[in-house]
Amino acid sequence: MAHQHDELNDAQTPTSVPYHDSEDHQALKVETAAGGDVDKEFKDQQQQLAHSPKTKRFFVWRLTKRKWIGAIVGSVVVVLGLLLLILWFAVAVPLFQSTADKVAVTLNHLDILDVAKVEDVRTLGVSLSLHLSHDMNVHAKTDATRVELLFGGAAFAALTLPALDLKKGKQESDLVIAGEADVTNAAVFKAMATKLVTDETVTVDASARLTAHVFGLSKGGIKFDRTLTFAAMNNFKKTATVVNQMAIKSCSASDIQIAINATIDNVGLVGLDGIGALNLSLYYEQDYLGYAVSQLPALGVPRGPSQQLLNLVMENSTSHLPVIVKMLRGVAFGSSQFWLTGQNDKSTEVGLLREPLRSLNMSIASKTSMLSKVVLNSQCDLISLVLG
Repeated sequence: MAHQHDELNDAQTPTSVPYHDSEDHQALKVETAAGGDVDKEFKDQQQQLAHSPKTKRFFVWRLTKRKWIGAIVGSVVVVLGLLLLILWFAVAVPLFQSTADKVAVTLNHLDILDVAKVEDVRTLGVSLSLHLSHDMNVHAKTDATRVELLFGGAAFAALTLPALDLKKGKQESDLVIAGEADVTNAAVFKAMATKLVTDETVTVDASARLTAHVFGLSKGGIKFDRTLTFAAMNNFKKTATVVNQMAIKSCSASDIQIAINATIDNVGLVGLDGIGALNLSLYYEQDYLGYAVSQLPALGVPRGPSQQLLNLVMENSTSHLPVIVKMLRGVAFGSSQFWLTGQNDKSTEVGLLREPLRSLNMSIASKTSMLSKVVLNSQCDLISLVLG
């Protein structure tokens, strides 16, 4: 029995090595192989690190030395750029504007020297004189630019402002601008010119945007806005118009013509030199006497005193004769009052000035006899009319 039992045990145990020992052996082989692979990968990484370039930290990034230097230089450039930008807007721009603000401008005079004698003229030949004064800490220059002229807030003309050379320190100078002024708004121009005829003073705004150069730096778009208030004609009220001579030229069945030599004084700072001949209406007191045409078209109405020659044409008719007689008696025996106006459609050939001249109402008065200034004509028997 014992022998059989041993045989049975031998049949149930085919090998002397346990099953779990075999599994452990296989696992050990796998782990050993894996460990070898890890060691190899680690060694490879170490070799790669040994041969790769060194890096430095730049904020949250690690960069190679060359890239790190580039990043540092770029950062410095950006910071310097930001500082320059801050300095430009905080210092340079206010410096340019402050320099421009220190230039005071007043009007010396404005003369209209040439204008086309047409209805729709929009260009005037002018001579503009400005007085500039400033006290600046820097030497500045500006480029030529366009300047707009405004009346009542609306632009009416534009002309070229030449380049300026503004010296350092306290300076005063006169700037003469000779050229063409473009009328950009005829209605506003006429409104301004009407005030020029009737008022004591007129206010015009000048607006420009300058490009200035200071310390080698340039800046455009600098505001250069000035208000110019200047004396106007005021209908020639300030200085009396004086009749120097009245010469009776001719008497016909249709009209009587008298040449009038008078001195007028344009106290305004605007001269109308090139406007051509004027065709004005002459009244004696409240009665229409006739029309007076200027005989010196090239003279116009300049600044200051000027001697004007007018040819007065009066209708020679029964209905109009009483007005002529009243005028002659006033001139011969005592006070006389004439009014020279532009209230007719033929006052000027310049379309831009016709409406403003309608406001002209110049007084020509005398409190004493002007008989000594009258030159008679043997062909005209006006004495009998005067004596009645």
